[in-house]
Amino acid sequence: TARQATETDDDYISIHDVAGYLEIDLKEIERMAQSGQIPAKKEGNNWRFVRSEIDAWLVANKVNTDN
Repeated sequence: TARQATETDDDYISIHDVAGYLEIDLKEIERMAQSGQIPAKKEGNNWRFVRSEIDAWLVANKVNTDN
C-alpha cells in the first residue's frame, strides 16, 4: 500500500548522519533519542530521524552547530 505520510525515505537520515551534522558523539545522539530530547523514531533496532524535524529542533533549541 502507498504510504500517506509526508516523509519519504529520502527525508530520513541515519544516526551517523545526525551525529556528524550536529557534531555530537554517536552514543550521545542515541541517549538523546532514547530520552526524547531529540526527535527520532525507533524502527526495530535502528533509530530514524527526519531531516526537517532535526532542522526544526535545532531552531527551536537554538543549537549552534558552527563550532
